[in-house]
This record gives sequence, C-alpha cells and structure tokens, in this order.
Amino acid sequence: MASNIQQSTRAFESAESGIREAMSDVSNFSVYNDTENPLTPDPFQFPDGTTESDANHMGGAEVNVGFTGWSVPKRASGFSVVHFKTANFEIEAKGTAAGNARTIVAQGLGQIVNKE
Repeated sequence: MASNIQQSTRAFESAESGIREAMSDVSNFSVYNDTENPLTPDPFQFPDGTTESDANHMGGAEVNVGFTGWSVPKRASGFSVVHFKTANFEIEAKGTAAGNARTIVAQGLGQIVNKE
C-alpha cells in the first residue's frame, strides 16, 4: 500500500515538474505556436538526487500547452479593457511513475497583451 502512495506521489511530482518547465519558457505561450507537439520537460529530480528517468523511479511527464482564447483583463487587475486583452492558455501535464501510477495536472494561465 505504501508503495502505491509513493508511486502516485512520484507521478504527481513528475506532472508538476512538467508544468514548471513549461512555464519557465516564454516561447511556449505564443498564440501562433502549434500546440499539437507535446513538450518534453527535463527529468524531475527527487530529494535523494535521482531523477524520474532512473530505473528505480521509471517516471516522466508529457506536457501540452494550448491557447484557449482571448478575454478582457480581470476586474481590478489594473489593466484597461480599452488598451489591453488577455491571452488565455491551458497547460496539461500527464505524469507517470512505476507501477502504472498516473496523474493529470492542469493549470490555466493568462498573459496580458496590448490590443493592436
């Protein structure tokens, strides 16, 4: 039972690592990017120094970033709806680990841009 929880935690950590990697590269958040190609994040490093790709962990993450549409800036954000708009993105990471442990983590993100 403890092993199942450990592997589920590793799958979750792998997915979170994938989201972190995707958010660290601004080029992933372009409305002109083709979202069909999944990102391949660097392997997550566990506190004991091993990575998710090591034989003991057998984990990984598949990450997709997609543009979901435009909206007005959120109320009280300090951005005028006359001069700015928000580009909305969704990041989805599918984490896996040994023992067929899997998890999906989704994160929304809004990028404020000037209206053209």
